[in-house]
Amino acid sequence: MIKKNEIISEAAIHNIHPHIVEKDYVLGWLLWGIFQHKELTEDWIFKGGTCLRKCYVETYRYSEDLDFTVENRKNFNINFLQRVFTQISSKIFKESGIELPPDYQKFEFYNNRQGGQSCRGRIGYLGPISPRGSSMPRIKIDLTPDEVVVLPPIRTQIFHPYSDNANFGHLVLTYDFQEAFAEKIRALFERSRPRDLYDVIFLFRNSEMRSATPLLREVLLEKCKYKGIKIPDELALDSLKPNIESQWDNMLARQLPVLPSCNIYWCILPEFLIWLKGEESLPHPTESLSDVGEKIIQNRDLRQQYAKRVRLQIEILRFAASNRLCIELDYHKTTHRLEPYTLSKSIENKVVLHAYDVEGEETKSYDVKKIQSVQVIDQVFSPRFPVDIPPKFSIRTK
Repeated sequence: MIKKNEIISEAAIHNIHPHIVEKDYVLGWLLWGIFQHKELTEDWIFKGGTCLRKCYVETYRYSEDLDFTVENRKNFNINFLQRVFTQISSKIFKESGIELPPDYQKFEFYNNRQGGQSCRGRIGYLGPISPRGSSMPRIKIDLTPDEVVVLPPIRTQIFHPYSDNANFGHLVLTYDFQEAFAEKIRALFERSRPRDLYDVIFLFRNSEMRSATPLLREVLLEKCKYKGIKIPDELALDSLKPNIESQWDNMLARQLPVLPSCNIYWCILPEFLIWLKGEESLPHPTESLSDVGEKIIQNRDLRQQYAKRVRLQIEILRFAASNRLCIELDYHKTTHRLEPYTLSKSIENKVVLHAYDVEGEETKSYDVKKIQSVQVIDQVFSPRFPVDIPPKFSIRTK
């Protein structure tokens, strides 16, 4: 098991509470254990927000639950779940040192909206910083056999950004990325939760998804038909807003380094719905801001090369870019309001930020090591250039 200091360091770099980072760490190992188990690896399909974070988009918000569609109903019972999770817990402890005490594992079945049964499990854990006893933290697991899976599931690797990740080449069975996106859209209009609005707009504003509209809409139609609801449209918006606004801070603040206002995401919904219908083609910038001879950085090598202060600034830039939010950057004792676009490695081996100065209306470049401070501000931008701050959508399939 990694040391407490690693959790605390990661929490500081990402501006996230250490207990949320610890849960992210344990989630990675729990996924590893589930898909190492021969009776689950072919029958459980990983989905939901944690799937998007752990398998596809590493700059996604932190997520705290595990959701699965269960293909094999034969093994969908309490005795089976208790047996396999006792085995999984033992294997995880042997490999990582994380304790998942059987006495703190509970599974409850309930009737779902489709008239069938689903199951909710709670798995207690003892990680590097978690307390023992009755206050032991738990991970919620939702298991549902009553789901339509439109696209063939795929195998992806678990993203586990911690020092004990040597065993994480194992592949997990997940929803296709298009299906995971469609599920988020359906969920937004079915249950009106803040995290679903954040997720849908986050994915929409990253242009890598824009070419997939016809397939995404086809999958969404099948999802809505199965649930007996209409495909989302503008008429459904008014009923969603009060619940989303009232819970915005409470539900999302702990999962993000900076929580933009609800209104930013809400105002983009009409544009998103037009795009979803295929009625408007959104621009896709192609002219990169990087200079000749520079290499655009598309991996996480930067994490290990700099002091904590610089790494924190890089993480803030990654978060701002992936959320299409402007930044205020202090450089040479001057504050600049910028749209962040590219991190490149120059010929001189410097890491350079290329950005657009909103007030000066010009492109500028900054040596990352000389940035004095950077913070995200509550101002959305529509990309004028390709956003190449690492990583892009990391759809790692095999």
